[in-house]
Amino acid sequence: MDTAAATVPRVRAPGRIRRVTIVLPGAILLLLFAAVFAGSSLREGPNGARMGADIAMFLGAAKVLHAGGNPYNHRLLYTVESTWLARQHLPISGDPAIVRVGNPPLFFWALQPLTRLPFRAAAWLWIGGTYLLAGVAFLALLCGLGWSRVVIASVLFLLMPQVVLGVYPGNVDAVVFAGLVGSVVASARFPVMAGALGVAGWLKPQVALPALALILIFHAARPGRMLAAFAGATVLLTTLSLAAVGSSVMLDWMKSFITYSHDLHIQLGMPTLAGLYAPLPSWTARTVLSVTIFLAAGVLTVWWWRRDSPTRDLAGSAWLWVVWLLAAPYAHFHDEILLAIPLIAALGRNGRHITDGPAAIGWYLLLLSPIALLWMPDNVSLLGIPLVGVTVALFIQARRQQDGRAAESPA
Repeated sequence: MDTAAATVPRVRAPGRIRRVTIVLPGAILLLLFAAVFAGSSLREGPNGARMGADIAMFLGAAKVLHAGGNPYNHRLLYTVESTWLARQHLPISGDPAIVRVGNPPLFFWALQPLTRLPFRAAAWLWIGGTYLLAGVAFLALLCGLGWSRVVIASVLFLLMPQVVLGVYPGNVDAVVFAGLVGSVVASARFPVMAGALGVAGWLKPQVALPALALILIFHAARPGRMLAAFAGATVLLTTLSLAAVGSSVMLDWMKSFITYSHDLHIQLGMPTLAGLYAPLPSWTARTVLSVTIFLAAGVLTVWWWRRDSPTRDLAGSAWLWVVWLLAAPYAHFHDEILLAIPLIAALGRNGRHITDGPAAIGWYLLLLSPIALLWMPDNVSLLGIPLVGVTVALFIQARRQQDGRAAESPA
């Protein structure tokens, strides 16, 4: 017994050393990023130009909606927001074209109580709350996927640029992330709850709804019930929206998607393939490319689903989450927070697959991808290129795990 006990540490130590060797450089980079970011970006506090710029737009839209206006009219939104912030001696972005919103009107209606506070107080509440929400959701994801060692992973997640740079302007990514995490965790035993939580995806439908579909197809134990719950919750939200804001504003929201598609050239730093062709002057050419990429993502999804021995789990379909983000007509860099869900699944319980290679490469590509924000030749966003590498890495990881299970199964 003593001999056996003495050999256990020597058997496990090499694995622990390899994991530390792989994770430590990334952890150091994240700590350096956090130190530089905190020293250079947090001093001025929330305003309408940098920190809190997104929540400033959301609250401005809430004020427009409260006054009976169209929050999706970006000229009106800019006028209302700039006037409101000027009264508090706070700046706003110098480019009116980027002051626009595309979230559902019920979201702005729900934010109206915050507009009664001074902007900085409201922004701090929102930014702090969404950062806390992101951390709690990530912890729930780890526990839901069977992790028992959660502290280091949670700290690294909260330091990731995709998280920090989404919370910093006050975006809604953390809310969408929390909704999808809830769908993942609940989908095995509570399909109705999973579907209901999935309606958070309507805050950013172009990136969240494909992810929700992947949960339905590859992870949910009862996809029919989950889909029915999602549809029912969507009908309920639509009914509430019509009662709260009226049908005309709902139509304005739907029209706002067309406005975004026409103005892709101002959406800088997109982590999608659309970022590569957004500067093209022809709307028709951009549309054809978007539809082609979208169809290609659909074909890849069907192909993976119809394989002879499909993986049919979150880890196996992890690479498809990246495919669908690449296929999105538009997105922002911090929307990559959603990729934490498939990446954690691919890493395996307590990160045991990080020493395999591909999963670690995927994590490092995400960690280092902000470098692409520093160079955008002729407004061409290169952020999609690292995501192509993440796709390949997670696909290789999925195939290896699939082949390993096939080798272990009896002939």
